Amino acid sequence: MPGASHDRTVQSPLAQRSAAVRADIVSRTKLPGHIVKSQFALTHRHGLAFARLKVTDLGYFDQITHLFVFSSQNFYSCCMNPGRFQDAITHIDAANAQDPRGVELPYAQRLSAWVERLAPKASEELRLAARAQHICRWMTPRESYPPGRMGYLKWREDLKQFHARKAGEILRQLSYEETTVARVQDLIRKRNFPRNAESCVLEDALCLMFLETQFAETTAKTGDEKMLGILQKTWRKMTPQAREIALTLPMSTGQRALVEKALAGLAS
Repeated sequence: MPGASHDRTVQSPLAQRSAAVRADIVSRTKLPGHIVKSQFALTHRHGLAFARLKVTDLGYFDQITHLFVFSSQNFYSCCMNPGRFQDAITHIDAANAQDPRGVELPYAQRLSAWVERLAPKASEELRLAARAQHICRWMTPRESYPPGRMGYLKWREDLKQFHARKAGEILRQLSYEETTVARVQDLIRKRNFPRNAESCVLEDALCLMFLETQFAETTAKTGDEKMLGILQKTWRKMTPQAREIALTLPMSTGQRALVEKALAGLAS
């Protein structure tokens, strides 16, 4: 976009794009009072209409940092400010590096890699949610809750809120917009799963991480029979794409036999 300092009419050519994805570029720079960002796009359920606006100084658009994508149901940022994003990753990693067990930092990095593999064009919010999915988990150990299923479920629910809160603190410290913070927190809390596509990507990544890194450990703790149920529950949560990938993961002969038995149970 040119940076001329005389009146021009801004009109988007994006109406020709598919109904599924249409975009409008908006500057993060503070606009003068007579220009309201909400004027740039008039959205409805299935598309996007653009207003013709007079902008006196297009220099306001020199620093383009956000690309807003409209689908039939969602509105979210998918193009990031690289510097701020990297700062957020650095802060999240620094928090996880304090784990005395040395678990959470490599876990977060590996989960991020899975998200990148499953969705190379993942939004900034999804990438941040993946990195912060287990942020500072060691601070809330399972042993601090009562034994049994009810204690376990309470622990898991409290963890979602804890991780979302920790992530929000970091993002607000870096001046992320509240809409972005809320979106990241919703993904961490698994809200709108499986209706939301990005929540499905994150869940796929979590399931594949589990099968890749925790299969043997969990089987040793629970035994084969209980593991069959865990595998079936995991399989139900995954998309067809993730299921195909799961079948290609390295497994021992015993693990593969368990997967086959679990899938046979689902089919029956």
